[in-house]
Amino acid sequence: MGFRRRKRIMTEDNRKKLMEMIHGNWVTQCLYVAAKLGVADLLKDGAKNSADLARSLDAHPASIYRLLRALSGLGIFHEEADNVFTLTPLGELLKTESPNSLREYVIMINDKECYQSWGQLLYSIKTGESAFKNVFGEDFLDYVNNHAQFSNTFDRAMAQKYKGVISSIIKAYDFSNFGTIVDIGGGYGNLLLEILEKYPSVRGVLFDLPHVIESVRKHIGNLDISDRFTLVAGDCFDETPKGGDAYVLKSFINNWNERDAVRVLGNCRKAMTSGGKLIIIEPVLLSRNQPDYGKLMDLQLLVLQKSGERTKEEFEKLLKLSGFLMQSLIPTESEFSIIEAIIN
Repeated sequence: MGFRRRKRIMTEDNRKKLMEMIHGNWVTQCLYVAAKLGVADLLKDGAKNSADLARSLDAHPASIYRLLRALSGLGIFHEEADNVFTLTPLGELLKTESPNSLREYVIMINDKECYQSWGQLLYSIKTGESAFKNVFGEDFLDYVNNHAQFSNTFDRAMAQKYKGVISSIIKAYDFSNFGTIVDIGGGYGNLLLEILEKYPSVRGVLFDLPHVIESVRKHIGNLDISDRFTLVAGDCFDETPKGGDAYVLKSFINNWNERDAVRVLGNCRKAMTSGGKLIIIEPVLLSRNQPDYGKLMDLQLLVLQKSGERTKEEFEKLLKLSGFLMQSLIPTESEFSIIEAIIN
């Protein structure tokens, strides 16, 4: 093959690759509409004609067909015969009741709150400020607390997103050596409950804001492990529950700038027992030029909250400022890593 021909093919391949990137938002919008309408739920029992689906969804028949046709080309659905569609294994993940469903996460990422914020990425890049606040007039976390409908969507989406992450954490790290684990900002306590289920000798304290803890009380009902699972309401910027052998912060420190993060970690240091450990569970950004989901999540945090992910070196600095020393960095099968730190 001649040099000019190789160069032309490489140019064509690169152009095709870039075009796919350019049109990425088209794909996410197709997924969003299918998730929002609940198409996968209607196909869970077998093949259906697009016209029948349109009637069930109160949608335009020809347009539903065009959506399903496009998503079939992407492997979400499969056109068995003319106008007749079934679910693929990939499409199964859009079913509401799928064990590994991502339906709510697709919806949240493409609802106006995230979608319009990403539309203002240029604003965040030029100013370093939150595009979300520029669009909606309030901080993202305040918005979540003040808007019940979005808050419910957000909570369900995060639970779906992190289900596989939690499994990878449990697989990668041994929590059996701790007597009491304090989960800071642990939301519904999904990670802590999984830890307690696997390790019967461990006790857990779930610590979060009062309104979150009140929701958890209603959400969990009566647990078989209620004697080992304690709910504590408060603000980690003021203090954290005392006496823990391990303080776990999952997807939490990346919400805060250095000053605020040091304040939270310092409160953990004051509260933990002698010989206790700090466990931070977050993506750790890979070195230059490596493909990394965390680098895109970093931009998501920028546009939403004016925060971001960190490199290993940035975590080491943060821990040092808080009175800790990084002891180990443990990868998991997910995009998250486990940082284990001790009092310095």
